[in-house]
Amino acid sequence: MMCRAKQKPDARGRSTGAVGSFSRVDLDMQKSAAFQSLTASALRILIWALFRNYNANKADGSRPKFTMTNADAKRHCCMNPSTFTRAKEELSEKGFLEWAQRGGLKGVNGVCSTYMLSGEWKKWAPPPKKSSTNLLKAREALKLQKQQQETKTMHGKSLRVSSQLDRFLLPTSQAH
Repeated sequence: MMCRAKQKPDARGRSTGAVGSFSRVDLDMQKSAAFQSLTASALRILIWALFRNYNANKADGSRPKFTMTNADAKRHCCMNPSTFTRAKEELSEKGFLEWAQRGGLKGVNGVCSTYMLSGEWKKWAPPPKKSSTNLLKAREALKLQKQQQETKTMHGKSLRVSSQLDRFLLPTSQAH
């Protein structure tokens, strides 16, 4: 992060600039499942977005809109463009950030993306964990089937009937 020189206070003894500014993260947000699941990069961008949102223009009465560019991310968060893009997409998926206007490469349409904070993170729930109960049931059924399976005799030799499914569903130690 860039360090800025400390500014002198005004006549009333108050700060006049960005030095001493902060980003507020509400306790409800901190305790949410969406916030708890954020990667470190997404968390850094969220805190920066909260700061940008606080300082955004709120003149027209709508939600504040702000910009974040790759150059800004590199300068303020020491983040490369691909990490910045993944962090923005994660924040969007988890309901913290939404695009007000999509931008593009400079020279294509000359407009950078504009963002707004969203409250959808309150509704976000982690995806359900993949259950292995069906796989366990299939393995149990195969064990039972193998116990009940009869050996077939062909040309005087005892052969066990095996299928590709057995090898796929059973762990390697039990496949043979």
